[in-house]
Amino acid sequence: MDQELQELPKRVLIAAGFVAYLSQAPEDVRHSCLTEWREFLGIRNFEMRRFLCTESEQLIWKSEGLPSDDLSVENAIVILQVRNHYNPCKHRELWLF
Repeated sequence: MDQELQELPKRVLIAAGFVAYLSQAPEDVRHSCLTEWREFLGIRNFEMRRFLCTESEQLIWKSEGLPSDDLSVENAIVILQVRNHYNPCKHRELWLF
């Protein structure tokens, strides 16, 4: 538990980097960059899918027809992360009011 808490900032960095920089990259580039980033930061076990979404969410997506392969699930995660955390209309509304 202590190790997980110590690694949390590094895991967040990897996840944010994935969403921001690797979302448009091919699957092999995603895999090699994630491996390189984990090694550089000294993180041995990190499953980005489990870090950014729950198994329940993945089961719901599968029941709705999303294939369960890594690429499909990663793409769903990216779409939902971007949609949930970046809403230019909301920023505009906050600025106007």
